[in-house]
Order: sequence, then C-alpha cells, then structure tokens
Amino acid sequence: MKKQTFINAINALEKQIKYDIEVSKNLALAFPNAFTANLMPENQLLSNALLGVLQEEMGDTTLCKYGQSWIEWFCWETNFGRESFRLKAYDENKKHIPMKNAGQLYNFLIKNKTLKL
Repeated sequence: MKKQTFINAINALEKQIKYDIEVSKNLALAFPNAFTANLMPENQLLSNALLGVLQEEMGDTTLCKYGQSWIEWFCWETNFGRESFRLKAYDENKKHIPMKNAGQLYNFLIKNKTLKL
C-alpha cells in the first residue's frame, strides 16, 4: 500500500469518529435525557472493515495481549497519535518508537512487519 493511501485512510477514520461524536453531542441537545454514547451513529461496520483492510494490507494482524494491533493501538489508545507522548511504544531494545502521526505509523509497520506489540 502506498504511504499516502494509508495516511488518507487513517485520517478518514479519524474524521469519521470526530463527526460521529459531534452528531451525538448535537442529538444530546435535542434529547437531554439520553446518554451521548448511546446517540453515536452505528456506522462502525464501515470503520471496522477499513481497519481490517489496513491491518491485512500492512501485515498488522498480530494482536497484543490486550487484543489490539499496532493500527488499533495508534487510533484508539493514542487518539491518532495525539497522546503518543503519554502512551509511548518501545521496540525490543527498549528504544522509543515515535508515532505522532499516520506517516510514522506507516514507516514503523513497513520496517517491522513481524514485530509484535
């Protein structure tokens, strides 16, 4: 997969999630007794499918003990790299792996196709 295609896909996932959160917040204004989380659109089928394609294409199918791939970890745990300063990744030599953006994640996955979380 080309790097820019990967970056575009990760960015699309992020934009969709932000949009879904905004929709749920606006629905909460109309339905104040509802929980915002329950008002999230149920479109995770497409997001999950795209995530699966990315994992397979990038060889990121090995899961860590918490049941996540590197891509899932980057998206969900580091908030698409924004929290990578707080939740750092390290290689087998305990060297920090920078993952502040989708481009760095791509570079890491290409370089370490068989490295486990």
